[in-house]
Amino acid sequence: MSQIETPVKDLVLGFFNKIGAQIIENKELFEIKIPQNHFDLFRTNSLKIIFNPTLSNSVDFELISPGSTILLKILNTCIDFGPVNIVRLNSNSQNIKFIRFYFYALFESIKTKTKIIHVDVDVNSKKIISIDDSNINFDRMNSDFKIDSDIIDDCYVESITHIEQNLMKSEIIDFKNEVYNLKNDELQNIDLEYKKRRKDIQDKHTDLRSKGTTGDSLSKLLDENKKIKYEEIELKNNLDKKFAIVIDFALIGSLILI
Repeated sequence: MSQIETPVKDLVLGFFNKIGAQIIENKELFEIKIPQNHFDLFRTNSLKIIFNPTLSNSVDFELISPGSTILLKILNTCIDFGPVNIVRLNSNSQNIKFIRFYFYALFESIKTKTKIIHVDVDVNSKKIISIDDSNINFDRMNSDFKIDSDIIDDCYVESITHIEQNLMKSEIIDFKNEVYNLKNDELQNIDLEYKKRRKDIQDKHTDLRSKGTTGDSLSKLLDENKKIKYEEIELKNNLDKKFAIVIDFALIGSLILI
């Protein structure tokens, strides 16, 4: 399973488990029986979904991947309550506890980029680690295990810092540079366009003056020159809004690994 399929599958199945949905799997084909109190969210009482793109030809089964409507609904709902699930590590002889945070990364401007990522944090040391998915038993379990909220907050801050300064630092820089270059290209096009229009007006003004023309004709040229000056200023001011950059990492769920 790919890097993107694993967190998507885990998040989606974890969500359905949390809301009490019945999950029926048959050879990677999942049928989800939606509880009545969530009918309105999905506008149906059952869903047929898959996570493996090689099965995308399966009749009536929707592929769940970034961009799918079902995933978007789940992400928006998860952002509201941030589901927490508790799972066991297959090998954890030292009984060390970890937290895995799932984030929905959003890069938005004149173009948009989204990505689901996760960060693993050692609860005791607050250090970033990397846990192989093969070492996690993703079967959900009921447990009264709790972690102090201050510890969770510290781990969360550490994970965000890691994302911004390490995990996605180069992607953030590349995205900002790409948007900046697009903005600069458009700014140059505006400069060239209005430079040409101002020259046309100047040439007309020179021509009229050389012919001894006065009065309304010259006044109209002066008014036109003022008009395009304001147009140019407004266009350039609007570029800041058009190319504004929003980079956000929304917490959509977490795992406590014990």
